[in-house]
Amino acid sequence: MKKLAWKLVLPLTIISFVVFTKWWIVDVVDGPQETLIGFPFPYNCPGWHTSLSLQIFVWPLMIDLLVYYTFWLVLIFVINRYVREIRPSKSVTTTFLDCQVF
Repeated sequence: MKKLAWKLVLPLTIISFVVFTKWWIVDVVDGPQETLIGFPFPYNCPGWHTSLSLQIFVWPLMIDLLVYYTFWLVLIFVINRYVREIRPSKSVTTTFLDCQVF
């Protein structure tokens, strides 16, 4: 399971974290409407104190990553344990691991 977590769960977590997100339109009390980004918790938005700034909320970002990782870990575990044994091919794992470069 350690190999599957490294070779399959972590890349799927990062890819789904980037691809599947939600944009929240919110009303700020003393300002115009803002767009927050993140699912299940918003973790990113434009700065409220100055223009051309960006606010990143660290705790919601870490919780979001943990939720995505847990989802993929449970799904891969259930499939690997009860449905069919997963043996990722070398080409798939190298492609996934190469996609993680930031």
